[in-house]
Amino acid sequence: MDTFFKLPSYLFHPLWMPILGVSGVYYFFPISFDQINIISDLVVVFFSTIVIPLLFLLLLKKTKIIESLHLKKVKERKLPVLFFTCIAAFIINFIFPPESNQLFFYFFSGIFFSGILASVFTISNFKISLHMIGLSGIVAFIYMILSSFHFNTIIALALAILLLSWLASSRIYMKAHTTREILIGVVVGAVPQIYFFNDLATWLD
Repeated sequence: MDTFFKLPSYLFHPLWMPILGVSGVYYFFPISFDQINIISDLVVVFFSTIVIPLLFLLLLKKTKIIESLHLKKVKERKLPVLFFTCIAAFIINFIFPPESNQLFFYFFSGIFFSGILASVFTISNFKISLHMIGLSGIVAFIYMILSSFHFNTIIALALAILLLSWLASSRIYMKAHTTREILIGVVVGAVPQIYFFNDLATWLD
């Protein structure tokens, strides 16, 4: 039972969410993509959103700015959240600008604005759930893509609720967050994706 509740905190770590989102788009989007573009995009996103942030966190730990990679204290989260938000800004300006890839531009724009909101909460010493921000954001984005192409969204919605509930239970079980911190995390993760999807839907049409 202990493993069951701890597992989602590792499976749905915030760092994995961008590359899972890109992979999910390529898997569910009903348009054929060039395989070379898929691989290059995944490699770039992997290094930008996983390798570089991990190296940054290790540097912070080495210099004793943070105590552990889990960032248990609110004050330890301020710099890493701001750093990741800057990475998202770099991605939407130089890796996936709107003129070259609107699909991922809107996805990472949502991540960028979630990062801004998360930074505001963190600077205000509110320990918002970064796990819930990440998972709710990717769930909202992929769900809306599926619904726009008239897939069976009932199953997708049920799975989304199940995964979010499992992760929320994990964070509470591990005493990492309160219910309020989790709920606000869901809103901060999902709302920017829903907002930017309006522009994406125009492009899809």
